Amino acid sequence: MAKRPPRKTGRTCNVGFIGCGALMNNQHIQNAHNSEVCVVHTLCDIKEEALKSTAAKFPPLRTTKDYREMLADDEIQLVVVAMRPEMQARLSIEALRAGKNVYCEKPLGETVEEALAVARAAREAKRHVAVGFNRRFAPAYADLKPRLAGREGAPLMYYRIADHERGGRENTPRMIDELCHIYDILSWLTDSEPRLVYATELSHHNDNVMTITFADGSVGAIISSGRASLENPKERLEVFWDHKAVFVEDFIEARYFHIPGAERVRRYAGRKDIHTPPALSRSFATPKGLDASLDAKKRFSDEWEKMEAGKRYNEKLTKIPVNYVMNKGWGLALDEMALATIEGRKPRNATASDGARANVVALAGVRSVKEGAPVRISPSEWGA
Repeated sequence: MAKRPPRKTGRTCNVGFIGCGALMNNQHIQNAHNSEVCVVHTLCDIKEEALKSTAAKFPPLRTTKDYREMLADDEIQLVVVAMRPEMQARLSIEALRAGKNVYCEKPLGETVEEALAVARAAREAKRHVAVGFNRRFAPAYADLKPRLAGREGAPLMYYRIADHERGGRENTPRMIDELCHIYDILSWLTDSEPRLVYATELSHHNDNVMTITFADGSVGAIISSGRASLENPKERLEVFWDHKAVFVEDFIEARYFHIPGAERVRRYAGRKDIHTPPALSRSFATPKGLDASLDAKKRFSDEWEKMEAGKRYNEKLTKIPVNYVMNKGWGLALDEMALATIEGRKPRNATASDGARANVVALAGVRSVKEGAPVRISPSEWGA
């Protein structure tokens, strides 16, 4: 049994975590450990080594290798699920039927039907599901959304997401597992539903260009690549409307153009992380923040290449999660779900229906690549 962590002040939510993998350690468990709202109540993993290692870093009240034991614990109010995609819908449904609210990583299910089954289970249990579309809570995007209210014309949006896929991620379907974030954020920014999807694929199976047309006439163009560099900024968003524009670079720097009352440039500090020097995270909020991020990526890339080549390398630098240091809203998203659970209200997070919508868009993209033609979709497909 791990040492009991210090008691937190104010209202708190007891959270149980199914899975102690890399994402849980780098994000959800760590964020809950640092949160003023969440209590790391129970950690669950079938692998004893992963369970002990995680508990040593982020001490819980309890640990278990049996998730059913966790679901039977009346003290736990919220369950976080971050497992392989084929397991997430089933585990979410079990947690809901056990009377828990659920925060589930994306994708919510491998199919639209799985995601809709989670939505049905939530309604039947009178509980809430949040899908891990954390970018809705990224400070840079949360600041942008109100600027789009009251617009006259439909926005034109450009989203680039490009990095160097490593390890097992090289074989994952990026259009499904990664771009689901982007489908969601474009719908959220415009408050509009996607209606037409057109996608092409380059010589590499994870290099795609997509356009999504929304019900209000907005259009989003997405460029996605898994064959970029570890050194480049991973994500960039550009939005154009009513002779106005906003550019957001890697969640660190936002530039506003011809928008009354808006700062010309806004910068955002990075998140707290056990592997990242605090000074680096703080530096993102300074005029040299973007360069500081790129310098960190360059150092990471150099050491990673040495490691892959079997040469001596700086292990400490390879542990800095260079694509996780910027504030993409993970902690804020989990805190919102925890607060909603405490207050007995509907959370502002993405819903199971939003998760199903992302699945519909992804599968329409896959079909569009295969057929070489645009694919029409309807809100009825995701239960809207």
